[in-house]
Amino acid sequence: MIDFELKIPARHGPIRSRLRKLKAKFIEIDFNHDVYYNHPTRDFRNTDEALRIRNSRQGLTLTYKGPKLDNRSKTRKELNVGILNKNIEELLLLLDFKRSGEVKKERETWLFDNVNILLDDVEGLQNFVELEILGDDEEQKSKVENKLKITANKLGLDPETHKKKSYLKLLEIS
Repeated sequence: MIDFELKIPARHGPIRSRLRKLKAKFIEIDFNHDVYYNHPTRDFRNTDEALRIRNSRQGLTLTYKGPKLDNRSKTRKELNVGILNKNIEELLLLLDFKRSGEVKKERETWLFDNVNILLDDVEGLQNFVELEILGDDEEQKSKVENKLKITANKLGLDPETHKKKSYLKLLEIS
């Protein structure tokens, strides 16, 4: 799966108002606690990869994020695996993975024109709006990224202000 994403700093109040005017569908509010791990023999900070366990209302998910596919966007390969057993962290630590950080956020999810719109309130950072489309075809990259930019404009967001860094990296430099 390919995660096509724009992450833009923004106040949520005006975005919520626009979403309502556009008749976007409200999905849910959730709290995510993400714990990131570093590989025992290669540093994910250098390879631009990520491995995390997310704890949310839906349960536990193990996620691998590959390196960004270009220098302009935050588009990358992403694999998600639902986990039923809370011993996953113990397993990773036994395999010499090391905790590299954590991110806690409240996430409000909306859907508009097949774009997931995520209003993120991240502990220790400003508020962000993520526009996301999950797809299977890297060939559609240009078309999908254009759709994300159009959606950003409809919400009154400037797509050129998007951040390519992950929340984890933004927390490290703040």
